[in-house]
Amino acid sequence: MTHTHHYQSRLRWTGSTGSGYEAYEREHRVAVPPATEELRLSSDPAFLGNPDLPNPEQLLVAAASSCQLLMFLALAARSRADEDDGCYIANTVNAEIVVEPVIEEAYPASRDESPPDSPM
Repeated sequence: MTHTHHYQSRLRWTGSTGSGYEAYEREHRVAVPPATEELRLSSDPAFLGNPDLPNPEQLLVAAASSCQLLMFLALAARSRADEDDGCYIANTVNAEIVVEPVIEEAYPASRDESPPDSPM
């Protein structure tokens, strides 16, 4: 059975771009009905945004993380597993764990070249 989901968002920005790239306001608001709270956003600080506000790139990472968490919780709930009971390591580690993936190109952009360290 296939379900169709519909989502919407509304963006609101006020300001002017007439003064050039360095001067326009990056802060804007987004609403995602039916939620009633608006989010204040800005661009990444590298693009002259406000570092105190979330930016779209951070929201993309947060959305992916949230989706994975909710999928895990749904699977655990469907199997009636209590997420606090199953993992000795998770229950005993009290340090912050930071995962920093490194994404590297596996093959050169040119199709004429062979992959690195591959036999000719």
